[in-house]
Amino acid sequence: MVPIRACVDKIRISEWDVVRLEAHPLQVDVVPGKGGDILSVRWLPSDIDLLWTSPWGLRRKGATSMATDSVSRFLESYPGGWQSIFPNGGDACVDDGVEHGFHGEACLASWQVERVFAEPEQAGVVMSALLERSNFFMTKQITVEQGSVVIVESARNLSAHSREVMWSHHPAFGPPFLSEDCIVGADARRFVVDDERDTPAGDLPPGSISKWPHAAAKTGGIVDLGSIPAGPSDRFGYLTDFEAPRMWIRNPSLGLVAEITWDLSVFPYAWFWLEKNATVGYPWFGDAFVLGLEPASSYPGQGIVNVRRKTTNLLRFAEGETKTAEVRLTVSQL
Repeated sequence: MVPIRACVDKIRISEWDVVRLEAHPLQVDVVPGKGGDILSVRWLPSDIDLLWTSPWGLRRKGATSMATDSVSRFLESYPGGWQSIFPNGGDACVDDGVEHGFHGEACLASWQVERVFAEPEQAGVVMSALLERSNFFMTKQITVEQGSVVIVESARNLSAHSREVMWSHHPAFGPPFLSEDCIVGADARRFVVDDERDTPAGDLPPGSISKWPHAAAKTGGIVDLGSIPAGPSDRFGYLTDFEAPRMWIRNPSLGLVAEITWDLSVFPYAWFWLEKNATVGYPWFGDAFVLGLEPASSYPGQGIVNVRRKTTNLLRFAEGETKTAEVRLTVSQL
């Protein structure tokens, strides 16, 4: 048996300070200064990073920005990996007199490292961030322990009145772990296709509702959402009615499975995003093969205002209230 070795290292990537957490068999890189992002989750026995890296990766700290809108600002700073999305998800909007950008504030904030720790079987980092635009204080602890990455995240409403928000996690999986051999599963009953997203490579009718994992196809017949299509594909929708808060990706060729579990009371839904070499223009130019399985408080992914207009599933914080949620990624051999 390989002994468990837990350690914390501080390294630099593209001029960013990175906290590297290692507890066999996983190595995790965290970028506190850029949203507290998890940049990679590496399975050490075969040196495989499970998370996706965007075509441009982690841009150099201080690089000149050409963004003129919040979508471009998010994308040019998006390295792939895993983000915390708060207090807005998806489209930018103005709510309660405040402009919330695409995917909110937390993923662009600079998080302060409060402490790092290494124990015999686990390594971790604790971070905090004051979200000035939305007036929330957040803390995040990322721990690596015996094949799992555990995120315990808290948000406290500093306002003198109640607030409605969207809160989600944005892990994105990519090659070599993600391949056409993969099987995608979830303990969900329904799949709701986004009602506004309709692209040439999209094969699902916008707004349609199906029993997971089978969905009606645009051209008739049934699409198996549990398999990865052979050709270009663009799918975006929402998993609902979970029997248990669990999703997974199995790669039988590599002999690995990645399983996500979470706190269903805070995240009763999950967003499903598959982009497989489908977007030939900006931002991917045909060079993206990525699957996001994203525990979420709310849907659709169209910003707070549209969620309020279309559903009743925004997450409410009372004055001064703190909510805490855990998300866990467990990697193991088949």
